[in-house]
Amino acid sequence: MQYLNKFYKIQRTKAYNALARALRKTEIDALSKKRERMVLFYRKHGLKLTQEAYGVKRTTLFNWYKKYKEDGIIGLINGNRCPKHKRQSAISKEIEGFILEYRQEHGKIHKDEIKPHLDKYCKSKGIKTTSVSSIGRIIRMLKDKGLLTNGVRCNINGKTGNINEVKVQRIIKERRKKYQPQYPGDLVQADSVHLIIEGKKRYLINAIDLAGRLAFSYQYDRLSSANAADFFKKLRSFFPFAIKRIQTDNGGEFAGYAHDYLTANNLTHFFNYPHCPKSNAHIERFNRTIKEQFVYRNEDCIQDTKQANERIKDYLFWYNTKRHHKALNYQTPLNFTNNLLFSKKSHML
Repeated sequence: MQYLNKFYKIQRTKAYNALARALRKTEIDALSKKRERMVLFYRKHGLKLTQEAYGVKRTTLFNWYKKYKEDGIIGLINGNRCPKHKRQSAISKEIEGFILEYRQEHGKIHKDEIKPHLDKYCKSKGIKTTSVSSIGRIIRMLKDKGLLTNGVRCNINGKTGNINEVKVQRIIKERRKKYQPQYPGDLVQADSVHLIIEGKKRYLINAIDLAGRLAFSYQYDRLSSANAADFFKKLRSFFPFAIKRIQTDNGGEFAGYAHDYLTANNLTHFFNYPHCPKSNAHIERFNRTIKEQFVYRNEDCIQDTKQANERIKDYLFWYNTKRHHKALNYQTPLNFTNNLLFSKKSHML
């Protein structure tokens, strides 16, 4: 019905409204039932007592009574409150045409940058200009009508010579918000560290469990989503418990293959809010710890990734099983994690 009303401008009639109310039988709410009680009270005791009991206006009560006689309780459901005469835009077609042409000519240009050129154009035409916010609304309206689209990215296949459109897949990013983990594996934070040793770049991908502070790290020659996916695979086999949620920043290494791997294995992927590293505070602190306690003391082997990962194993063994943490009441991460897992099993029993 809304489709017909929008495109063919069918005028609403009493029959149309009655049909629309009949289709909303399941929407009878507490307000409609309250109105029904008022109408029945009015029919039994009259206007004066109804107004004293409920404080309802005379005209409102008569309208409800009339609708109740025609359609029953369905007639007391709130209908469409859309105004009959909507406010029309006062922006001239010349301004819309200028904004459309300017955006098509110069691409995805911001409304603030269009404003000076629009003022100059309106002054030359002798018409009133408009505000920056109105320019933004016009751009949105043009996009909704399909008149304004962003440029299409293309690439050329080197073997076939075909031109293909590049389709960017946008990830719907889920945020952690106020979620707090209770047991090991409920939430693991991960991040990457860029290292430059004697002019050569190496990359550490680190992860830490928020509940028990158990940590894992691995070095790569390249920072890619494929290597991040490989890291998550190693991380799941390293931790002695199942991982449910992983939190990362918005880096490209945690999109693509890495995000697909987490989704395929039913792991919730939380993304930080942009420019908010404090929401990933635990892994940021571990990044500093591993650089101070391992990287700066083993720069001789960082260039050789295989050798570096062998030494990282020794460091992780010490960090997780020997190092006492003040935040864990001076327990090691492994002991603290085992206690949490034991308490979880006891609680389940």
